[in-house]
Amino acid sequence: MDDVALDNRSPNALESNHTLAGEIGREQEPSTTQRKKPPSFYLSMLMLSLITIIVSWDATALSVALATITSPLQGTTFQSFWASIAFTLGVAVTQPIYASVSDVLGRKLPLYVAMEGVAWTCSRRSFSPISPPLDAAKSILPFCLLLVALSIITSVVIDWTRRYRLAFWLGWILTTVFLGLLYRVGRDTSRAELTTFQVFLGSGIGIILTAGTVAMLASVTRVDDAGLAVGLLLVFRILGSLLGLAIASTVFSSIFQKSIAAIGTLPGSLSILKDSSRAVDFIPELRTLDLSNDVMDRVIDAYQKTFQAIWLVLACIAALASLISFLIRHLTLEKEEVGRQGFQSSS
Repeated sequence: MDDVALDNRSPNALESNHTLAGEIGREQEPSTTQRKKPPSFYLSMLMLSLITIIVSWDATALSVALATITSPLQGTTFQSFWASIAFTLGVAVTQPIYASVSDVLGRKLPLYVAMEGVAWTCSRRSFSPISPPLDAAKSILPFCLLLVALSIITSVVIDWTRRYRLAFWLGWILTTVFLGLLYRVGRDTSRAELTTFQVFLGSGIGIILTAGTVAMLASVTRVDDAGLAVGLLLVFRILGSLLGLAIASTVFSSIFQKSIAAIGTLPGSLSILKDSSRAVDFIPELRTLDLSNDVMDRVIDAYQKTFQAIWLVLACIAALASLISFLIRHLTLEKEEVGRQGFQSSS
């Protein structure tokens, strides 16, 4: 009887049941509609971008100031490098503390305290006139511009495609190839060729910076752990920069010392080059020396071989990273949770 009753239901009743089941199914499915972000969200992102610019200015000014301060103190360029490394190491050590405190107290309070500290330090700093190496800064401008541009473009492309591994692989391949091609840079290298190398190298690194952050966020299972994950990523990036500086300075010192020794007896005006730690800060003085073309060519070749060795070492490290990047698994970027640190509009 029950079967007969079910079979004899009216078509309207069946249609109503199907409609109800469809509505329940839609309620159970996660919503993929993205809500329009309020203006306060974009203002917050603008403020964070400005803070990033200020931090970048500080890091750039520090490298110039250390080199300028070291000269009157009779220090060497390598000593200024190690002073910069000590500063960066301090940032790396304290980064986990900042990440943990902001995860407990929220982002606003630590950010406000840090901004007040920076403002107080700047107001008490005595500014002394320095002559920054503008020519050197302009020479790497293509690299910096493409790094920033591709970081932005990559984030937009990943947001559109919801895929990040291909970008990661492309970034590492570009970085490896054009780090290796920098080996070809020498006295006869044209400005156009050098600019091309910088453009593609900056593009590769810019892609890696964005894709790496996205990959880290995709691996987080609990949304509330995203802040700690990004803090850990920054720590490893800073430690990586320290390791890169240490490796590059060690390679420079070792190779330059062998290259200069191979020249033989040096004129008295070049005797300072026997100490490889003085080689970098002596570069501007080479233009003022009265040397024969043969001696000058051999000295320049010694510098060129040293920098070529650095590019090869960095290219090998990038090649290893490229191979490791192919082991990354794709994880979905679709997460419905916002977490306790999610942006909340005041409206």
